[in-house]
Amino acid sequence: MNTYQLAGTLRTTGWNTSNDVNATNEYGMTPAEVALQAGNVSEFAVITSHPDFQPTSMGRVGLFLQICQRESESHYKALKQYIDENFTFDQTRKAFCKLA
Repeated sequence: MNTYQLAGTLRTTGWNTSNDVNATNEYGMTPAEVALQAGNVSEFAVITSHPDFQPTSMGRVGLFLQICQRESESHYKALKQYIDENFTFDQTRKAFCKLA
């Protein structure tokens, strides 16, 4: 369990590095999902760069990117670019993989 969550439109409670980067919060969202929905590229980058981060904990990327896009096209584009540059989707495993 972690305490990282949304704190309003395009805002989070702030990423605390002592939180588990793969755990869900009380709403069942992983940290990556929270950062995606909030459109926070910098927090998403810190979370996904952590050595313990498991790309499978990115969860419902498409859903949370759509929510972000409805709130802010510019936040969405920045996140989409970051994801495209740093991850690939493995069709066989049906999961995201971090690019080397």
